[in-house]
Amino acid sequence: MLVSRRMRCVHAAASFPRCFRAIHKTVEKRPLTASQQHGHREYAFHTPAGSRSRTLELMASSTPSLAESIRNIPLLLEDLFLPRDHTTSTSPDYLPYVRYQFIASVAGSTCGVLSMQSLLFAIGLQSGAIPMAAALNWVIKDGLGQFGGVLFASLVNHRFDADPKRWRMVSAFAMDAATLVEILTPLCPAYFLPMAATANVAKNISWLSSSATRAGFHYSFAQKENLADITAKAGSQSIASSIVGTALGIAISPIVGSATANVAAAFGVLSAIHLVSIYKSLSIVALHTLNQQRLHLVIDHYWQGHDRSTTHLANENPILSPSEVSANEAFVLRFQSGYPSRFQRTSVALSSRLDKLRLETLDTFANERYLLQVDDDVASRRGARVVHLLLHADATSVDVLKGHLHLVRLRMLLEDGHLSPAAAMEQSRHDVHRAVQSTHVRTSVADHFINHMLDSDWHCDHLLVEETVARYRIHAADTNARQPE
Repeated sequence: MLVSRRMRCVHAAASFPRCFRAIHKTVEKRPLTASQQHGHREYAFHTPAGSRSRTLELMASSTPSLAESIRNIPLLLEDLFLPRDHTTSTSPDYLPYVRYQFIASVAGSTCGVLSMQSLLFAIGLQSGAIPMAAALNWVIKDGLGQFGGVLFASLVNHRFDADPKRWRMVSAFAMDAATLVEILTPLCPAYFLPMAATANVAKNISWLSSSATRAGFHYSFAQKENLADITAKAGSQSIASSIVGTALGIAISPIVGSATANVAAAFGVLSAIHLVSIYKSLSIVALHTLNQQRLHLVIDHYWQGHDRSTTHLANENPILSPSEVSANEAFVLRFQSGYPSRFQRTSVALSSRLDKLRLETLDTFANERYLLQVDDDVASRRGARVVHLLLHADATSVDVLKGHLHLVRLRMLLEDGHLSPAAAMEQSRHDVHRAVQSTHVRTSVADHFINHMLDSDWHCDHLLVEETVARYRIHAADTNARQPE
């Protein structure tokens, strides 16, 4: 038995090399081929026939022709100035935004060359100007400008996050205003220092606003956690546009000359291009954060199918998407988001003090984490009213949504003239968002809206609707306190 087992093992060992050689010959008869995409180039690999190598070899490729190299230039430019896989890693509004921003930056850099020429010309016109005095004036105007920029940033603070579009437009207007002041300095060389310092303050305001708001835009573009890549490419785009704009400014400077009228005329054309391009780029961006204006646009659309004189929802409209809201968002002149919002007949105040509210308001909204009250607007000559909305210190994002849902509903009734000031508060109790325990219908409406908001593309975890944190807390009265005699 033992001999038989040994014979079988020897036979198997002898037959294994033959089997392996047969398989190896089969592989040799079927050479492998493979391809690999490496950046914008594609490589081909194969196993040469008859080769015993266990690795793939690169197939010989011919040197790309001149025509192929020219066709690859757009791909190289994409690598330099656009995020990797930008067609899938960024939102659809990214490329249009970049195009308009590039045009705006070129126009702004060209204006900068013309304004610098005017500044140098003005400082040389000062009576008795010497190099040391000129240098001192230059340093002082830079120092004052930087101090003004720091002060501005401390005053605006978190409003950059709430309304980046508006502050980016402020940045554009400030930059053009500063450039215009610099261009006009040759007309008043004796006032070079105050004019140049004022212009530098405006420039620092522009730079701070632009850099602070850029992060919000980049965050909205990022689709694959590639915020850093988008930010880096934005720097490359800015440098390239600055180089192009500077070259263009140097080219047209001899044509324009040093006459202030000619420089101002050229500035007018370039400023129009700059502002229009900035506006177009911002109108394309669809932000996913909710400030007061965007939230009210969403709620207004939600209530469009509602019969404003009843408390029954006639048509449950879907929630507007960020791109749909962006098409209706106003960020120049009209609707000051982050400030008391003024409509035709009502204004909204979100940071009123408690002493402006009546005690019955506290009783009316005892079961809510917000207070709502309507008063006459004494500053208005058209009989307008002020709607106060105050949030409780423990109010969550859901409570904020409920409060603004109620606020917009009440404002709509006031705008239509269905409520008098005396009846506004009583009516609001039976309107969109009456007390939670009042009726099941009101609760279902609020829940319906909030659930749709949470399921939408909007970022509802942190709402940017409060310019100033003015939340209230009601404390229990001290019954042991000594009463005044």
